Amino acid sequence: MTITLFTSTLVTRPSLLSATCATSTQGSVLTSHVINVTNQKTALDCYYHCLGHAFCQSLNYHVSTKLCEINNRTASGRDSYLRAKDDGVYFENPNRVTVGSSASFQAFSCQDVKDGSISPASGVFWVLSNQVYCDMQNTMTVGSSASFQALSCQDVKDGSISPASGVFWVLSNQVYCDMQNTNPSSCPDPFCENGGTCKVLSGGYHCTCAINFQGLRCDKAGDPCLSNPCLNNGTCSATNQNYSCSCQRFFNGTNCENDAAPECRNYQVLSDKERHVTIPTTVDQSDELLPVTWYRFTHEAGNRMPTTCPASNNLCGAVMPGWLNGAEPAMEEGAVTRRACFYFSGDCCNLENTIKIRNCGSYFVYYLEKIPFNGFLRYCGAW
Repeated sequence: MTITLFTSTLVTRPSLLSATCATSTQGSVLTSHVINVTNQKTALDCYYHCLGHAFCQSLNYHVSTKLCEINNRTASGRDSYLRAKDDGVYFENPNRVTVGSSASFQAFSCQDVKDGSISPASGVFWVLSNQVYCDMQNTMTVGSSASFQALSCQDVKDGSISPASGVFWVLSNQVYCDMQNTNPSSCPDPFCENGGTCKVLSGGYHCTCAINFQGLRCDKAGDPCLSNPCLNNGTCSATNQNYSCSCQRFFNGTNCENDAAPECRNYQVLSDKERHVTIPTTVDQSDELLPVTWYRFTHEAGNRMPTTCPASNNLCGAVMPGWLNGAEPAMEEGAVTRRACFYFSGDCCNLENTIKIRNCGSYFVYYLEKIPFNGFLRYCGAW
């Protein structure tokens, strides 16, 4: 049974009259879109209440309770929200404003605009806080691309004219939506292949694939580099189902897992100006308490140890200035052992000890041992 309201014959509320009519769907109500609830004596009163509401797209009237519900959408494209109710009456507002027609009444998509329009025409609409041009001859399905994602499989179904099961973009994931069951409690068994794990995600099925497999159901050979097997910023290159890693400097191993030169990243700094080999000593200092570890010379101390004999005593803050007696190594030599000598009274190597040095590319690091005598000896820096 249907109820038809001819508003042109009603004279009690002339400001709301029009030559249009509203036809009901008896025994049904639209759920999940109610924005206003009041009590009205009759369906006609509820209808007039709808006409006076800025965003009323349709209404539900419950005859037994006289409850009047205003909806912000129609049942078009939302059949799954139309529920059977014996005393329910569903009307669509023939004078409704178009969804997306203002910033205060925005649409979720161009399809949402089209579904809610009486005579849809292409134009500019408010969609998710943006003004966009909607071509009503070509409205994309919600979830059809990464740039037009759905909130759930139900969202895909609601926004489709002829919903069919398939793969859709839902909340940044590609999932399989079964249009016959958009709220499953578990995955069908089996769904994921080749050891993949299935979970229900946003009303659809999503597979987490084992290494070397990909695809919606893990049914395709994957890119072995997708799992990022190369560590420490190594670069992965795939050949068929195999991969190889190009490692950053100082790392090696199949997956660049070996740190071949931790001292090039973990060192202490010697940077004071008085340590430079050309600076005369004003206050005698000593490296007696200098911890034994790796060091890098920086800033005003220089960027390396001097490799020639100092010119005199009393330089770099010491009585006996220290220098590197040996060649600086190339990078490929790794950490090498060298002599550190301490100048005194014309003797370039009056005292000495053994240190290590490593070429780190743009700088050197030094493993400085305890000075050979607890006096005013210092390891000097130079440019």
